[in-house]
Amino acid sequence: MSENTTVSDMGSSFQKAVEPSMVLAKSLGNLGTGSVLGSLVSVLTGVSAEELHGKRVGVFAIGRGTTLFFFLRIAGNTGLISSDDLMES
Repeated sequence: MSENTTVSDMGSSFQKAVEPSMVLAKSLGNLGTGSVLGSLVSVLTGVSAEELHGKRVGVFAIGRGTTLFFFLRIAGNTGLISSDDLMES
């Protein structure tokens, strides 16, 4: 994939890579800095523990004059985190 590849060129691979991180953002809207953590929580609750275990998750955000980029390696059991717990009032 070249750096000139667009989202539409990526098709289903973009959906598979990015869609799990958008669950909370679609429900809550823009949270500023909180959107980075919300996206991470969306991935942890929306992708199976078996699929995430041992994988690296990239976290990227751009703000007012600041850029944040880091990777996390998933080492624990994310199955203990429930999306139902997050959406309860």
